[in-house]
Amino acid sequence: MISTLFYISKEKKQTLEFFQNVIFVDWEVVCFGKNLLSEAVAFALLHNADLEDAMQCLCAKQNDCTYVITNDAKFCECGIEVFDVERFLLLETDVTHFTFIARKVAGTNVPTTP
Repeated sequence: MISTLFYISKEKKQTLEFFQNVIFVDWEVVCFGKNLLSEAVAFALLHNADLEDAMQCLCAKQNDCTYVITNDAKFCECGIEVFDVERFLLLETDVTHFTFIARKVAGTNVPTTP
């Protein structure tokens, strides 16, 4: 979630510039809706899962994302492959052709263009 990236970042101005120059230019940003939130609440209750994780995972599925990239070692299982940032970057050097939700990567050296 974009708000999470900003919240955990220590460099607020640099993060805002990253949003402006990279996310708004190169990424597809998708929204959560009431139906997805309802599904996520039901999923979280059924699987004793974190609500934020469930929202992100279900949103990723709904938008045909290939991966969820997170440094959350306890990220819920919902049928989409999960990578931490370092493992993903080892596997995919050209990330521009993937649609993904990045979570908790602020402060990590993540390439923005090939």
